[in-house]
Amino acid sequence: MEVCVIAKCTYMSETIMFSVSSKSSMVDILKTLCLRFKGLQLGCFKLRYSLPSYPSCFLETDSDLDMMRTFLFVSNEKSVDILVKDLCGSSEYSGDFCVNKELIGCEKGESSCSSTVEDRNEFLGRSKRASAKPLLSNEWETYIHHVGQKFDGGVEEFHLKLCKYALEVGFNFLYADNDKKRVVTVCSNKKLEGCSWRVYASRCEATGCFVIWTLNNVHTCAGRIWKSKSKMMRSRMVSSLIVDRIRAKPELKP
Repeated sequence: MEVCVIAKCTYMSETIMFSVSSKSSMVDILKTLCLRFKGLQLGCFKLRYSLPSYPSCFLETDSDLDMMRTFLFVSNEKSVDILVKDLCGSSEYSGDFCVNKELIGCEKGESSCSSTVEDRNEFLGRSKRASAKPLLSNEWETYIHHVGQKFDGGVEEFHLKLCKYALEVGFNFLYADNDKKRVVTVCSNKKLEGCSWRVYASRCEATGCFVIWTLNNVHTCAGRIWKSKSKMMRSRMVSSLIVDRIRAKPELKP
């Protein structure tokens, strides 16, 4: 009997699951995603999968897919989290032509994407703003990704990354419980719309790091329009963006 793994693919605020076998190819996966997720077009998105200590692994070619399957088999993992990142309207998408041209060419010959992008300012996660250059926040949506994820910096690191994650994805959260040993957060729309998004993390006494023990990373609410201002963007958040740069170049002026 052939061994399969379950791929849990998340795009915007929605997640689908399907099996990936040894016979599956990248073209098969890309076609499945385009069929299941409305608005996705071949070549206009990229995939990243997460592993413990490696939250953003490349998944772009059949070689990447083979490596992922090999690692999961060796680790005896039955499932994998895959993040679908839309490139249309971002700095990684240029004009009418798509990346991953080799994959598209194998499937349907020479192909292109329309330069007209659907309005993404409607629901949660559909608010990615276009930018002429990479933003510091581009990787924030990978900061909270799986049960067992560790934060060596303790509760402070967890708080900071949770806020950055919420800012980039485009939602607000509330603390149901919050102290130095454990943190429980829920979507701010839980009471009004019954949103099921929730994360529970606590301190591991053996290592001192913070660990995610429970994570429902799918929003069932309508969400909100992404805004350029947020109460979570405070001085502590801003300082975290430049502290490494200042340490590397202490001669920088204000």
